[in-house]
Amino acid sequence: MSTPVIELGPDALLVEGTPVVLPIPIGTLVAAWGEPELWVGTAGSVVTWHELGVFAHRLDETHVKTLCVQLRPEADAPAFVPRSAFTGRLVVDGEVVTDELPGAGVDARRVAGTATTERHGVRLHASYEGDHLESVEMTVPRTTPAVPVERYAPRRVADPVRFTDLGLKLAVVDELMYQQEVIQPRLDARDFARSYTGRTIDLDAEGHRPVPEILAYLQDLQIDRSEAALVHELVIDAGNDVYREVAPLWDGEDDTFDIGSWADLDLLPHLTSLDFVSLTPDDETLDVLRARGLDVDA
Repeated sequence: MSTPVIELGPDALLVEGTPVVLPIPIGTLVAAWGEPELWVGTAGSVVTWHELGVFAHRLDETHVKTLCVQLRPEADAPAFVPRSAFTGRLVVDGEVVTDELPGAGVDARRVAGTATTERHGVRLHASYEGDHLESVEMTVPRTTPAVPVERYAPRRVADPVRFTDLGLKLAVVDELMYQQEVIQPRLDARDFARSYTGRTIDLDAEGHRPVPEILAYLQDLQIDRSEAALVHELVIDAGNDVYREVAPLWDGEDDTFDIGSWADLDLLPHLTSLDFVSLTPDDETLDVLRARGLDVDA
């Protein structure tokens, strides 16, 4: 067998035309490609078909948990990495993989020479050497623990204060939830998206702008008068945690979270200072804030 064929499509993962499911029985691969070389290390074991450019990490003595193709030789690679480049065809959704992983420019997560995406229940992890695809690993997608719906149930308190400006309220939420950690749970956008049942929230596609459901959750979030009294300082910064959760991919370059009215400062009886790292208002507004007796750094 000099030209192995591995295909991944909507219907199945195929090895030499035979449907397989990860973890794959080693016997199935042996029947297709012959006996591999076994490498055993402290962190696990690998079976390698050096002449074919294929290797797989063993789950146990009878199954492999990954299936990997080495498209290009790797310098100074571990002993289990094939000595020869992949001699066959890796086909994903009908496209022969050569120098790019299908979907890597659209919905893959790219980090420092790697790309990860999912297709038809298989996780594809690609490694690059410069602009050239070096290897592709196929494995079972990592599972993320479910988030209980009740984690983000409406928060109710005994004596809620009423904010009229959402921008200012978000600054207060950042202080009480992320800095002082008085308000719980700490909002995490990906947790929220997994727990939300009204629709599928795709943060990678929507995160450049405030996600409506997350923004609505914070708008409805009740803050007790006793909690508001704990706020002594507000830091106004486009990099604040709360903004990263409301709009995870926001670039901080527009007025999305600008504060329109400062009247709600009356709800913060012990506030003494405002620190504008960014999102700084005009000079007239700064003067009004200083006239309130606040220490304003801008």
